[in-house]
Amino acid sequence: MKAILLLFALSVIGAPCLAQSDTTILVNKRGRAILPQAGEFAIGVDATPFFQYIGNMFNNTANNPSPAFRSPAFPSLVGKYMKSATTAIRVRFSLNNLSQDGKNMVDNSTNPDPAVLVTDTKSFTSTNIMIGAGIEKRRGKGRLQGIYGFEAFVGFNSTSSTYTYGNAITASNPSVAFTIWNPNGATVSNITFGSSRTLETSSGTNVNFGVTGFAGAEFFIAPKMSLGAEFGYSIASNSSGNGTQRIESFNFGTGNVSVVSSGYYPTPSTFAFGTVATGNLFLNLYF
Repeated sequence: MKAILLLFALSVIGAPCLAQSDTTILVNKRGRAILPQAGEFAIGVDATPFFQYIGNMFNNTANNPSPAFRSPAFPSLVGKYMKSATTAIRVRFSLNNLSQDGKNMVDNSTNPDPAVLVTDTKSFTSTNIMIGAGIEKRRGKGRLQGIYGFEAFVGFNSTSSTYTYGNAITASNPSVAFTIWNPNGATVSNITFGSSRTLETSSGTNVNFGVTGFAGAEFFIAPKMSLGAEFGYSIASNSSGNGTQRIESFNFGTGNVSVVSSGYYPTPSTFAFGTVATGNLFLNLYF
């Protein structure tokens, strides 16, 4: 009977100890918790510039720029909220606007002097917006944590371009020199002669949406600080907006210059899926 009572007493005393071991928080030598806990936030930054900076210190690189903070899915901002120690809500957002103005000198079609030039210009604008959200789960009891989950995303983008030309198309000079520009910017492709050219383009709004499932790992190199990488499998669709363009051309039948507006479809609608890298080597900071 005494043996039975002793075993019962040991089981009662040992039960809390066993329960405590299951919920033990991993800490460093100073007692600081290493892994993220419920209620904490995190930001993700690309770790590649930091490793490049360290590597260049040992290879005598003359130009070794300081590392810069940027997102692992550049140029979006990535954050997390830990609902629990094993579950996080992930959000992703980007808003990027690009404006470029280009100038290029071409021969004056009305003056044979090669020193007399005229100027062509192009103004290009591009706007991209992306919003994403998802759930991240993690497994592991040590510093190495496996992560997996999914994200849904939607994005919007549009571009527009405006052109001016130094040489006017006229009945006496229907074919003139002008600049051909690269489509996604204000850089020069080449110079050509012709009697038809673009004055303005607008792509309309393109919509991208889809879902990405991801898996990877994080290794906590210090309390609340981890290095990791992940890969994903995405299913995505792109819906192209209805754009417009204005074209100036010389009509040899009538001898007049006309400007015509028409539909412009720069990219077709697509549906695609495949394995994609959802981030470089990244650094997560929890707080």
